[in-house]
Amino acid sequence: MDNRDFLDRLLALPVLLGPIPSPDGRHVAFTWRGFGVGAQTYVAATEPGRKARAVTAPPGDSHPVSWSADGQFLIVGRSHDGDERTSLHRIEVSTGATVALTERPDDHFLFGGALHPNGRWLFYTATKDFTTGAAIESAWIWRHDLISGERRAIARPIGSNYSAPKLNADGSTLLYARNDRSPGGRQLWLVDVEGRNDREIANAGDTVSLSGDWSPDGVSIAVRADGPGHSRVGLLSVADGALRWVIDDAARNVESIAWPKGSRSFVCIETRDAISRGFLLDPATGDEVPLRNDAQGTLLPIAPSAQGNWLGHHFEARHPDRLVLFDPGSPDRQLEPVAPLSHGSDVDPAMLAAPESVIWCSTDGASVQGW
Repeated sequence: MDNRDFLDRLLALPVLLGPIPSPDGRHVAFTWRGFGVGAQTYVAATEPGRKARAVTAPPGDSHPVSWSADGQFLIVGRSHDGDERTSLHRIEVSTGATVALTERPDDHFLFGGALHPNGRWLFYTATKDFTTGAAIESAWIWRHDLISGERRAIARPIGSNYSAPKLNADGSTLLYARNDRSPGGRQLWLVDVEGRNDREIANAGDTVSLSGDWSPDGVSIAVRADGPGHSRVGLLSVADGALRWVIDDAARNVESIAWPKGSRSFVCIETRDAISRGFLLDPATGDEVPLRNDAQGTLLPIAPSAQGNWLGHHFEARHPDRLVLFDPGSPDRQLEPVAPLSHGSDVDPAMLAAPESVIWCSTDGASVQGW
């Protein structure tokens, strides 16, 4: 392979984005950008070596948004010409049959897209008042009846709010965030699917940003705060509103959390010295299970699979991003690839070099890390 062919091969490598496992852990949907034209959505079984198949096609870009409760349908967002104006579509995974659920936006933005267990209601936020047809500054939460076509605003935040709503396990309540108090902060709110009892449930300060994710049973919420002063991770009881911080350490920087179905633990992503490190956190005990960060790359956990092991996102300098299966309890944590690239579309890792982390002393005596 000459230099030109090598460069062409590198430029053609796809970038893997936004993996979302199905509720039963049998499939995973994700985006491959750079594999052909634009970014398209793929689905693969969470089994070693199973090939992925595209469920969308050009024109435009697409990304997975959510799954139906039974895992038979996938909600995807589509945009065109880089306009970032998303329309929602429902894809039957087994057949690929696609139905447009919302129109292509021309004067507003749409976020999220959670399908109710009844298969009839779709929840999203949009910067448009669909009752008047007027574009608005904030993103209201809408319940879209896919049979009658009725759209009902069930929450009306003020200010530039762009939170995607999340449904709990039984489909009765939505979790979302508002920044009514300050553009720099976000508070957590709950509202039921009829638009009743819209209320704030967590507030760490007007300028502190909170994010949250439902527990699999829907009785608790994993919470991350970006302050005050440092990031924190906690457990919120929906019944009484009690919030207990599980990680509250100024030396740590947890950047994201999730609580996947089938797991007793939070998935946490922490950054140290410009390196992402994934770990599992038991909210009851505070015990942590760190995952590998070594010469073999970075492993970020996603969710349990149907086979009892875990699905993860693995990446390193000598191999494209990939989905893998692994056992968090195994000391060697062997990685079994899911949705491998087709033969000839990869690059020999021996032709690439791993970066070296270095630390030096700045003029003011502070330690600086780089590559």
